[in-house]
Amino acid sequence: MSTEQPDRRTTPYMSSRRAYYGLAVLMLAFMVAMVDRVVLALLVDPIQRDLGLSDTQFGLLNGLAFAVFYLVMALPIARLADRRPRRLIIATGIAVWSVMTALCGMAQTVGHLFLARIGVGVGESALSPAAYSMMADMFPKEQLGRAFGIYNAGALVGFGASLIVGGSVIAFIEGFPELSFPIVGVVRSWQAVFFAVALPGLVVALLMCTVAEPARRGLPPVAAACPKGEAAAAFGSYMRTHRGFVAAYFLAFGCLGMVLYGALAWLPALFTRSYGIDKSTAGIALGIGIGIASPLGAIFGGMLADRLTMRGRKDAPMIVGLVGSIAAFLFVIAAPIVPDWRLSILLICGLFFSLTMPTPVGPAGLQMITPPGIRAQVTAAYVIVTGLAGMAIGSLAIGALTDYVFQDKAAVGWSIMSFGAIVTPAMGLTFHRLRMNFARMQIQYGTMAADG
Repeated sequence: MSTEQPDRRTTPYMSSRRAYYGLAVLMLAFMVAMVDRVVLALLVDPIQRDLGLSDTQFGLLNGLAFAVFYLVMALPIARLADRRPRRLIIATGIAVWSVMTALCGMAQTVGHLFLARIGVGVGESALSPAAYSMMADMFPKEQLGRAFGIYNAGALVGFGASLIVGGSVIAFIEGFPELSFPIVGVVRSWQAVFFAVALPGLVVALLMCTVAEPARRGLPPVAAACPKGEAAAAFGSYMRTHRGFVAAYFLAFGCLGMVLYGALAWLPALFTRSYGIDKSTAGIALGIGIGIASPLGAIFGGMLADRLTMRGRKDAPMIVGLVGSIAAFLFVIAAPIVPDWRLSILLICGLFFSLTMPTPVGPAGLQMITPPGIRAQVTAAYVIVTGLAGMAIGSLAIGALTDYVFQDKAAVGWSIMSFGAIVTPAMGLTFHRLRMNFARMQIQYGTMAADG
């Protein structure tokens, strides 16, 4: 009997129906993840009031508590995802972060909330590396930009949904400063918001178990990077060999994350402090605007990258990043400081459309230039670095600018503007400088990594 392994380069893709069903569930998972991750931003004022936090301390809680253990756990889970069924890893992660989000609603001290946010980060670290690896095995290269755009649209709808759901729940319960639940007991109104957003995740975790696990495509890992086929050694070899390119790639998308997450963390406070809008109205208005503009930006960016790729532009993802950077700069210098809140909403929609254009091309581009067998690990490193930059640095920097530079809580809009005006040009310059090297890397690895 022959023991010869099948050539995974010729493995057929799963049916379109099964692939898009799996993509839809992954998109739902990302949407739920972003709701659980971002809803804290809408609750900044009541949490600060009840727990006695400054803007800088809230920036640490909102970003660092989540990001550090996201950093610690993402790579080990990604190594597991390169060898074990990815759908089950994702389902487990969804259940974990949903339970930990509910525990945020039981927090009585800063320490309790900090620990629960760490748990949310641990659960969410299981999602994106495994999901990106699955999608690369579900869709051919010429469809990856669109698929990744749809997946990222889930996160971006989640941005808006977190604000809409949070604002609606606040509007419903704002007349009840304290609520009583079975087993849990008496909780504050902001704590009840965490319970409301945690429940859908458990349903999505069950749905994830119904998704078909795609066959792993491409050259066997043994041929991809190192003679012994050791995934950790292959990953280390790849990262060392291309350390300059990888550092610049992560920097560009890290800058994107800083502005995106930083703005999102403080925009609700901008509307309550600078424009005098109540929390529920601010949440719903921002949620609708961001929830529409952001997924449209991600899908447009993915489709633009696909169109440029079909025209032979091997630097297509970097072009999309450059265009998004230029547009984002123009919007960020005006959106947080205009005198009318309705005009601010419109400009914020433009800002988030521009910032989300490059979001699908970052991970999609990695699949084009990374050997199979280490894709989940390289993607995990990307998610770790860019996520840490966005969730920790962006939120913290804007809070610190408000506390120590402007020294006025009502000046949070100037903090957002100042931070964005510095970071978006650096992002655009880095994308521009990456174009030639990305094209070279795709020539080197493209057939191996994406064509299968």
